Amino acid sequence: MLPQPPKNIVIDTDRKALEPALDYAFLRTRGIELIQQFAGSNWSDFNLHDPGVTILEYLCYALTDVAYRTTFPIADILAGPDGVIDREANFFFPKEEVLSSGAFTPDDYRKLLIDSIPELGNVWLEPVTSSYTATHSKGIYKVIIEPAAQTGSNYSEERLVRTVKELLQANRNIGEHFECFRVLQPQPVYIKAEVIIEKNAFPEGVLASIYEAVAQTVNPTVTRYSEAELLGQGYAIEEIYSGPLAENGIIPDSSLKPRIKELDPFVLVKAISGIKGVTGVKKLLLSIDDAHYHSEVLQFDDRHFPLVIIDDTHPDIILYNDNFPLYIRKPDVLKKEHGINRKLKTAGVQKRTAAPLHGVYKGLQEYISIQTLFPAIYGISEEVVPGSRQPARVAQSRQLKAFLMFFEQLLANSLSQLANISQLFSTNTTGAGATYYAQPLYSVPDAKYILNAFTAESPGVSMVDWERFKNDPENAFIRALHTFIETDAQYKDRKKRVFDHLLARFNIALDKHPVYMYEFYYDRENADKRTDLEIAWKAAILQHLPVFTGNRMKAENYYALHEDENTENGFRKKMSLLLHIRNGARRRLSEVPGRLSRQLLLAEAVNENDAAAEPLTVNLNEEVLDILPGISEDSLTSHITFKGQTEQLFQSAIELNNYRMVPARSTATGEQVLLFKHPAGTGWSRISKHASEYEAVRALKNTVRFFKELSIESEGFYVLEHLLLKPPVTAPQYGFTFADTENNPLIQQWQAQPFEEREATVNELLTIAANYSNDNYETTANRLQDLCLFYNDKRCGAPEHAAEERWATPAFVRPGKEAIEHLIDNLVKFARRPTDFYPSFEYTVQLTDGAGIAEDFFSFRMTIVLPAWPARFQDKGFREMAAALFREECPAHMRVSFLWLSLAQLKIFDGLYFNWLQALQTDPDSAGTRSHAQELTRFLIANGAPWHGNI
Repeated sequence: MLPQPPKNIVIDTDRKALEPALDYAFLRTRGIELIQQFAGSNWSDFNLHDPGVTILEYLCYALTDVAYRTTFPIADILAGPDGVIDREANFFFPKEEVLSSGAFTPDDYRKLLIDSIPELGNVWLEPVTSSYTATHSKGIYKVIIEPAAQTGSNYSEERLVRTVKELLQANRNIGEHFECFRVLQPQPVYIKAEVIIEKNAFPEGVLASIYEAVAQTVNPTVTRYSEAELLGQGYAIEEIYSGPLAENGIIPDSSLKPRIKELDPFVLVKAISGIKGVTGVKKLLLSIDDAHYHSEVLQFDDRHFPLVIIDDTHPDIILYNDNFPLYIRKPDVLKKEHGINRKLKTAGVQKRTAAPLHGVYKGLQEYISIQTLFPAIYGISEEVVPGSRQPARVAQSRQLKAFLMFFEQLLANSLSQLANISQLFSTNTTGAGATYYAQPLYSVPDAKYILNAFTAESPGVSMVDWERFKNDPENAFIRALHTFIETDAQYKDRKKRVFDHLLARFNIALDKHPVYMYEFYYDRENADKRTDLEIAWKAAILQHLPVFTGNRMKAENYYALHEDENTENGFRKKMSLLLHIRNGARRRLSEVPGRLSRQLLLAEAVNENDAAAEPLTVNLNEEVLDILPGISEDSLTSHITFKGQTEQLFQSAIELNNYRMVPARSTATGEQVLLFKHPAGTGWSRISKHASEYEAVRALKNTVRFFKELSIESEGFYVLEHLLLKPPVTAPQYGFTFADTENNPLIQQWQAQPFEEREATVNELLTIAANYSNDNYETTANRLQDLCLFYNDKRCGAPEHAAEERWATPAFVRPGKEAIEHLIDNLVKFARRPTDFYPSFEYTVQLTDGAGIAEDFFSFRMTIVLPAWPARFQDKGFREMAAALFREECPAHMRVSFLWLSLAQLKIFDGLYFNWLQALQTDPDSAGTRSHAQELTRFLIANGAPWHGNI
């Protein structure tokens, strides 16, 4: 006997529970009511024998079929013929991808490194900070690396550092930099302990637990978990997937422990005492050489990490029961088992991959004409009755067929809309595009006689022509059908609203101004297209969602960048999309005009507020922009000559209103002359003469098209983080000045030092001030003069003459007692309340030529460098909008400045920038790289980047 189903399946007779669209009786009754209302006495008795009622019943049946298909599970509606649901087309993202982000915090970077590099045991990122001023370079991290215990000897420290550095650079955020990579060496730690356990405790098990507790205290492992394990521990799903997406198991923040810099025996005693079965610890001693054991705290320097050594030659942990030592069988087996367990913990749990989404393909678009169900007497089905082929009967049946096809087209279109629900959200903008979908009624019997689009081109209505017509996806009927159901305006409105909905899912609100201005200057005819520029722009943004989610603050990997590579990612890619910059490849923007036209000779535009300013030449010592006639007849410059122009030509030359075409005065042969006038100019200048009006129009179109393409290709920007221009913290280029309560400079560092040595110097100054008394004045004065230079001001008294070179500068003098005590007084005040107010230390960076610059210049600052000549970039409104957009989208702690450079200026910048970039990739810490960085720094400051200092 077959088992009974868990719940009996019965037919629901309660029609009130049915949706109206599924209730055939309701539809029929409501249909008759409407017919009676609108037809009045011009109808029959509405009984079953009435043909109109028959037609109504078939239509009601068809409506219930359409409604029934809408009740399918959404998985079945979205499934393709293979039963698989396209995640990308439907914007279905696994929760791991939606909730996870890139690395943003030091712990995020730790997770990323530990998850990605098996040879890495642990890693710590320690910020380089100062305790004495807020003007130091922020965003710098020292990277401390602990190699994994199982790392083979063939995996060198150099290779490990290189792997860590490359991964950090590839995932670096704006305003962050990693220096001072250090690989720790193991420092052996030996333990001798005597532990008392309970009488009923299992000694071997307790000993194994002690080994594990000691190891987790001294060398805590980074444990990985599965999603189910963390949910069982009470983690919320958004906590589990915060931070970077791991590939080898999830690492919670609680699994990341601080670096062990000291080891207190009391901490080990506490850890062992908490083990089940342990009643107390009689003794616990530590040693780093297995010879001298003691109970004092072990200290570890910045080069070592503690590594517990389990001594196999004699017992290191002895268990006691009633003051009698216990014999542990096979302690070496326990130690081996402990090592295996630790390896299993560090191996982690493989991340669960997103399973494919499946459904049952239903063939929702398949439509069978209701005319196939009609009795043969109607003459519209596939069946034929005697006498139905008479001309009069054929005409009547085809009239009925055409009447019914109007309603059937609506039914078929509804099924097509349901079947194409995935396409509604598609970002593929190629092709005609649609948000309302339709399908042809080829399944209607003898439809070929009804479709005028077919009969008009094939009066013979042969089967060969009919098959050809049906197989043509762009036949006249389908084109007319798509035009009828959705106009271009309707498509644009609906598609934009769909894209806005998808963008809103990710909290992305777009400013359309950049696209409107792009269309205004370069692509006005695009507005008439079915898929206009705004639709294509929003589709591109949706196709690059990662740069708006997890990678939105991701910086460029300067160690892997090359010219002419489309290497945009993260923040740079995001801004290119938002500003609708078509070509985002890394290239020298100053060379774009030369690449497009070798006859284009440009000079820096004259300052509008200074008409007498001398323009800087760029090519061949030309003082103004000249475009000379080209060689090829198809080129822009064929017969075209612009002279005496500025870079404003790039904007004015794309406007047809700035041109005039007039007949040549000197001949009656029909020659035409092209004239050009800048909107701010006073007269028209002749740029070319052509043999005919056609040639003149052709040349004008080519000219405008060329200047548009030139501006489009010239659009771009450079993101220059000041932090990357800073000398390494190990370079002896860091100094300071100290000012009193009235902001009068008192001292300057005697010689520049590495960052940490400068910190030590400042600390020594404060210590000297704290310990000063009249009894040690001479010692204090001599030491202060060894550490710093005193500024020459009224508190110094009469300058003392000295032969030392350091006092030769008039700005500095050998201080008197009054100056010494004034300095000490202010140092004491600073130590009591170190704030950003005075007295204060101002940190500086000394360049190789001795000039100084405020270190704050490198702290959380970046400069956006843009070309000033492209047509859209000349627009004041666009510049203001672009600046506001950069400030809105960049990290909140970053201060942004902008440089809009002329072609001459950008040519200089390109040389400096790409020389620095190449040196940075070769050796980031070399003197040559620092020299290139200094030249780039000087250029930024000279051209308006905000700074403080005396460079």
